[in-house]
Amino acid sequence: MANRVAGRSGGVKVVALVAQAGLVALSGSALVGCGEDDPNAAALNDASTYLRTISPGAVPPTDDAFAADGYRTTASKLAPAVNDGNDAQKAIASILAAEIEVGRARPAMTKLAEIEQEIGAKLTRMMSMETARVSAEQTAAALGSYNPSAERASIDQRASALQQDLSAAQAEQQSLRQRVEDLGTQISNLESQVGTIRAEESGLRDRALGEDPIAAAQTTVEARETGRRADALEVQASTLDAQRSVLRPQIEALGVRIDAINAQLAILSEARESVAQQARRSADEASAAQASAREFAATLETLATEIGALHQNEAQAAVTEARGALENAISTARRAKAATVDASLLSAGASRSLGDLLARRAGSLEQTAGAFRNLAGRSEGELGRRMSSLADQLSQRADTLKQDTIESYGTAMGGFRRARAQGDTREALQKAADDIERAIERLGGRVAGSDEPMDQEAPDMGAEETTGESGEMGG
Repeated sequence: MANRVAGRSGGVKVVALVAQAGLVALSGSALVGCGEDDPNAAALNDASTYLRTISPGAVPPTDDAFAADGYRTTASKLAPAVNDGNDAQKAIASILAAEIEVGRARPAMTKLAEIEQEIGAKLTRMMSMETARVSAEQTAAALGSYNPSAERASIDQRASALQQDLSAAQAEQQSLRQRVEDLGTQISNLESQVGTIRAEESGLRDRALGEDPIAAAQTTVEARETGRRADALEVQASTLDAQRSVLRPQIEALGVRIDAINAQLAILSEARESVAQQARRSADEASAAQASAREFAATLETLATEIGALHQNEAQAAVTEARGALENAISTARRAKAATVDASLLSAGASRSLGDLLARRAGSLEQTAGAFRNLAGRSEGELGRRMSSLADQLSQRADTLKQDTIESYGTAMGGFRRARAQGDTREALQKAADDIERAIERLGGRVAGSDEPMDQEAPDMGAEETTGESGEMGG
């Protein structure tokens, strides 16, 4: 991806802090009602409890249909407090509604990741196809210029050079395959470690559910630290997998090169038997190679059209859905206004998630545009013009998304810097704001007043009661 977002591990930490802040806000019974018989208070408690059952702890729901039904049910449970509650109850209802909207964005974001993976696979195939097309054109050109009278003198020298090229290509291909195999072994080992650590983390979170508040808080911290170890290993595995992904197209390209060399060696072997027959055969094979080149070019255009459609339709629909839910979460959280309730962190966290979504989308568009532009530089005629046009369109859309990303990141950064917090919580939010500012700079933007210090006099949110489940924003 052309522009790295503010950071996955940092985003996870901030989401946890935002969720913790929401739980602290909901933990005091004085905020939701004056007595046990208050129906609005009961509705809020019921909705909050039900929301946590959809995604207990920090684990996102694994069943989208179950989660969607749960969010609808939770939203219906909030209705009494939204319509008839006091200011604090309405504010808390807005916080819960915002969390629901963030949760509703997850399926679309997952779908987008799958679509982008499909786009990446098609781009890899296009690069291999382009290598085959160029090789076919080169083969056609070489065969078309075949001169029987000169072939006898140069045939042995040509065959020797090709054999050297073949040996070099085969050796390089074998080396790359060995590297891919070694990377696969390392990735498998890391994934095995991640599985063990994730199981340990899950066990700690399960244990925390049955412990008293103080012990549960300590166990939750231990679980988070355990999760960070797994996150680090996952990053290592992802880095190795990226290295492996880069090697595979190179192996495929070498395979195409080897096939082309073998084809030429076969031609030369036949030429040794009969130069006259070779002349006629070369003409026929040049025509076939040119036809293959045209077929490869047509396939390239088809793949480009398919990728363009994925960006325009499926990916755009997923982004629109996820973006709409996150924007709803932001606006809903901003409506949570009461003397005892502050949803500014929840709004900032949703803005951060929206910025990450848009940055990832812009990066995907830029990646595709770069691949198309590279193909355009290697192609001539209509194919080159088609690739160049698509690259320009995708780049323009990426630039627009970058500006939206900068705006969302700027909103999130401002929210984190203005958060009323102290101690470890304040430091974590300050670091998150710094990470976002660097991401904005990488995107080519700047935010005025980004050096303003965070509020020094606010109460330490991290020191408040944390007996509720600590989960990701949105359930």
